[in-house]
Amino acid sequence: MIRLSIQDIYRYFLYVIFFLNLSFFNIFIDLTYTIQKLSIYMTFLLLIIYSLQKRKSKVTLYTSITVLLFCLLVTFNLFRQGVPVNGFLLFSEKLFLLRNFSFILLVFPITEILNSKYSSKFLKVVFLLGMFAILFRCFIWFSYNYAGLNIAPGIIAERGINWTRYGAVRLQALFLDGYVLAYLLCKLFVTESKKKLLYSVYLFIVLFYEGIIYASRSQLIGFFVMFITIYLFKKTSLLNKLISFFFLTIASVGILISPYYNRFLDSFSVSNSEYGAGTLVRIVGRKYYHEMWTQKMYLGFGQTTDGNIFNGWKYYISDLGIIRMLYQFGIIGFIVCLLPILYGCLIGFKRRVYFHGMLLFSLSIFVLITSFASQNLYDYNRIMLLPLLLGLANSTSPSKVNKEMV
Repeated sequence: MIRLSIQDIYRYFLYVIFFLNLSFFNIFIDLTYTIQKLSIYMTFLLLIIYSLQKRKSKVTLYTSITVLLFCLLVTFNLFRQGVPVNGFLLFSEKLFLLRNFSFILLVFPITEILNSKYSSKFLKVVFLLGMFAILFRCFIWFSYNYAGLNIAPGIIAERGINWTRYGAVRLQALFLDGYVLAYLLCKLFVTESKKKLLYSVYLFIVLFYEGIIYASRSQLIGFFVMFITIYLFKKTSLLNKLISFFFLTIASVGILISPYYNRFLDSFSVSNSEYGAGTLVRIVGRKYYHEMWTQKMYLGFGQTTDGNIFNGWKYYISDLGIIRMLYQFGIIGFIVCLLPILYGCLIGFKRRVYFHGMLLFSLSIFVLITSFASQNLYDYNRIMLLPLLLGLANSTSPSKVNKEMV
């Protein structure tokens, strides 16, 4: 007879939730919102199981306060009126837009796993899920753009056939992309893994996905900063650090004087033929949202739909990255949203000599950089990373003893 521990139950449930939210079932039609609704039900089921568990791993005070603040933030914005942006939202509409914040509650079962003997295995399986999803989408992208085969119309329909760059239809990023990049870099530079050739191939594939298939400048910038972070702060002698810093300086100078650097900078110009329209829309859209935010700077103008009409043009607030949280939830809410990311940076830096610590540190840096671009951690398709980030920070924190039971 098979006996499952409480950690086994948490692990298998979380594997299913992560798998569902990696868009594997979007083959024929886009089921993103249906799957997220199912994931919310599973989240509350795991929370009920956790509340009934007699012996729990200790959660840091910081984590508990962060979760409480998020619950208060969501509750407040559900019932407040706010400032109308193209009209007031119904309660059901606000509930729909805020429901994914409940994923933060997964931090409790994730903490249970990361404080158990299954910690490393869990992190590896999560990496494999993310890597497999990227490989799967690479195959779909090549099939559609270069073989003329639409084998997964639901995935193509996520952003539509008009969402193109470099002459090909793009596919959007997944919530585990940053985690996969951080995991690979840590395996290559922090551990003595015998599979470094394989991890290097994986890294090339992921970078190809982020740079060509998703075609995101902010993802590449986030990767570059994360690479420098790991390279400079990995455990090594002072001499090796000085040598590393020297070669990084030479490489940086080489990049700065290369024509590719100027081409990359030009991509942010409003006059650029490939990117200019998108840059201009972000600049104008931010102006409109900023003017509305000034009416209620501390509490924000409240929850709103993504695309809003100003002077006959639609501007997407999701294009503003994590700044949208400042505009919607005000200075107070913005600070609350920054807490998990900054906590991850702080704890990861303190524990950077260990694999889990460097993984947390590099991932937090990546999330911080990309969120201030347009890859907001709190977007509906990325927020599933939030409990994993906070759970990793909680279990890595030096202020609590692993496996301490209360």
